[in-house]
Amino acid sequence: MFCPICNVQNPIGADACQSCGTALTANASDGTSDALTSGTGLQDGMFVITKMLGQGGFGITYLSVDTRLRRSVAIKEFFPFGSRRDGNTIVPAKTLSAEAFQSARTHFLDEARVLARFQHPNIVHVHSFFEENGTVYMVMEFLHGKTLQELVETQGVLPEAVAVNAVQRVGSALETLHNAGLLHRDIKPDNVIVTDVGRVVLFDFGTTRTFTADKTKRMTSMVTPGYAPLEQYGQQARFGAFTDIYALGATMYHLLTGQPPVQATDRAAGVELQSPHQVRPEISEKVSDAVMWALEVKVDQRPQTVRDFLWALDTGAVPLALVSDAAAGSLSIASQQPGQKFAGDTLAWPQQCACCGGPSDSALPVIYLSQGKVTKDTRGWLVPYCSDCVQHVEAARTGFFSFLFNGSMVKYLILCFVAIFGGCFSIGISLWIALVLWAFVSSGIAFQQKRKAAEAKLKPSCCDAAPAVTCIGVKHGRRTAYTLHFKNSHYETVFKGLNAPKVQ
Repeated sequence: MFCPICNVQNPIGADACQSCGTALTANASDGTSDALTSGTGLQDGMFVITKMLGQGGFGITYLSVDTRLRRSVAIKEFFPFGSRRDGNTIVPAKTLSAEAFQSARTHFLDEARVLARFQHPNIVHVHSFFEENGTVYMVMEFLHGKTLQELVETQGVLPEAVAVNAVQRVGSALETLHNAGLLHRDIKPDNVIVTDVGRVVLFDFGTTRTFTADKTKRMTSMVTPGYAPLEQYGQQARFGAFTDIYALGATMYHLLTGQPPVQATDRAAGVELQSPHQVRPEISEKVSDAVMWALEVKVDQRPQTVRDFLWALDTGAVPLALVSDAAAGSLSIASQQPGQKFAGDTLAWPQQCACCGGPSDSALPVIYLSQGKVTKDTRGWLVPYCSDCVQHVEAARTGFFSFLFNGSMVKYLILCFVAIFGGCFSIGISLWIALVLWAFVSSGIAFQQKRKAAEAKLKPSCCDAAPAVTCIGVKHGRRTAYTLHFKNSHYETVFKGLNAPKVQ
C-alpha cells in the first residue's frame, strides 16, 4: 500500500510507512483491517470480494468475481485515508468534513464516468461503476502480469528497446487522457503493468485531475518522490501535459538505470542528476537526451506534448516549433508536433517584404547568431524582401573591413605581390605602402557612397536599415534553443497566422 503523505510503497498490511512513519490504517492500533472481508457481496451479489490487492491514500482495490459474467474483475472502492467502517458502510475520518468527503466522492464518481469512456489498449478498462455502502466503486478488468517495478526488481534494468517500447505504449495512453483534459499525476513503474500476453497497461487513476492548458490551478499535493515534477509539490501552480511527461521521463530513467531520478526538490536545490548515458554508457545518447529533456525542472523547457517526447525518443532529435516569447517582437523555438523538421520548407513566410511590407521580389537568409556570434548557419530560412530593402539590408550588415577585403583591397594586394616577386623589392615595398593607403582611402569613400545609396532606398514604411528578421541560438547541452526577432510587428503577426498551430 502507498503512504498518503509521502506516497512511498509499503508492504501490504504494514501499520506504518517505512519512510516517514505515518500510520497506514485508521485502525492500526488495534490491528484490524479496513478492507472488506472475503466473500462480501456487492450489488446484490453481482460481485463477490475475493481478496484485497492493495490500498492507497484514496481507496482500496480488491480482486473480485463477476458472478453474472463469470469473470475475475478488479474493484476499486473509494476509501479516503483515515476512514473507518460501521459494518460495511464507510464513515469519513474526523479530520475530513462531510462536505469535503462528499466532494471527493463525487469527483471519484465523475472520473469513473470519464475513464469508462476510454477504449484504449493501454488504459485499464472500466466496465462499470456504482454507489453502495456510502461510497463509490469502480469495476475494472483484472490484469494478469507484473508491474514495471516488479520487472526491474526481478530482472534488473530493461533493455533499451524494451524500455522504449513500454514507454511508447504508456505515452499513447497519456495522449488519450490529455486530449480529454485529464492529468494522471502519478505515472511511475508501480502503476504500469505488463500482462502475461505482453500488453502494457496504465492503471491507478486515483490522483487523476482535470486541467486547462497553460492555466494555474489549485490541486491537492500528492507526490511520489523522484517521479513528481517540482510544480506538483505546490498546491497552486501551472499544470499541464508536461507534468505527466516529467513522470513518464522519470519512469523511463528508472527502467534504464534501475533507480529513480533525484527528486525534483533536491535538483532545484542544486543536486545534479546524471543522465542515463552517464550511469550506463551502453544507453544510446539519443534516448538519454530525450529522457533528460522530459526531466527538465522548468516546465517551459520540457516537451509540451507527449508526442514531442515520443518523437525525440524515436529520432534522437528534439522537434522544434514556434511559440510566442515574452519579449515583444520575438518568437521562441520550442517543442512541437513530429514531422515538422527544423528547416526552411516547414515555415511559411508571408510573401511580402519583411521590412517595408510591400510586395517581395527577392530574399535574404535570416541573420543567425549563436551565443551572440554571427554564424553562417541560416537554418534554411530565406526571408522575403523587396529589391530596394535588400540593398539597404545588405549594406547595413556589411562592415567596412568586410567591404574592404572583399573588394578593392584584394586586387591591390595582388598587384603588390606581383611587384615584389617581379624582382623590384624596394619598388615593391613602396608600391605596397602606396597601394594600402590608396585602398583604405578609396574603399572608405566607396563604402560611404554605397551606404548612402542604400539608405536612399529606405522608405517611410521601412522598419529599419538593418535586417528585419534575426535568429539567436543558445546551446543547452546537445540541444539549441532558438529565438526569432522581428522588427516589423505587422509582418510578425501575419507570420504567426500562417504558421498556426505551430505558433501558440
